[in-house]
Amino acid sequence: MRRVISEDEWWSTCVQLSEENKRLAAQASLVQQFVDGAFDLGVAPSEIAEAAARPRPRIVCLCGSTKFRAAFEATADRETLAGKIVLTVAVFRHDDGRAVVTAEECRLLDKLHLRKIDMADEVLFLNVGGYIGLGGCDELAYAIAQEKKISFLEEPRYFDQKTWSI
Repeated sequence: MRRVISEDEWWSTCVQLSEENKRLAAQASLVQQFVDGAFDLGVAPSEIAEAAARPRPRIVCLCGSTKFRAAFEATADRETLAGKIVLTVAVFRHDDGRAVVTAEECRLLDKLHLRKIDMADEVLFLNVGGYIGLGGCDELAYAIAQEKKISFLEEPRYFDQKTWSI
């Protein structure tokens, strides 16, 4: 069944489509200017092509307890300066001063972190003091199952039923 619209609705729709077409035309113009070399992004097209030809940097995923925010931040800095793409946590749920994360949000964050492990070439466990909590054990088991290269901030020496620890 067709809906009949008023003349005002019709004109309003035409104006919206016209505005969208103007926006798209402006974007197309900027792209064409760049392709023609008339739009300066500060990077020459030859540099972009050269960068695209280089091998992709390694991707490292940082894992461990969010209790150790400082270790995550320092390691992310170090790995980035070493030329790696770093996947890390964004919500430090054990950090004082943050709102408490709900159980549902916690499950979502855990699932998202497993996807980061999937994207990574290597997984670095930030086991400060040798500690890897239960969540870290799940991440470690997942990384092993995905056959990822695994390394540790500190070498774990034994496993008990609750944590890896020194």
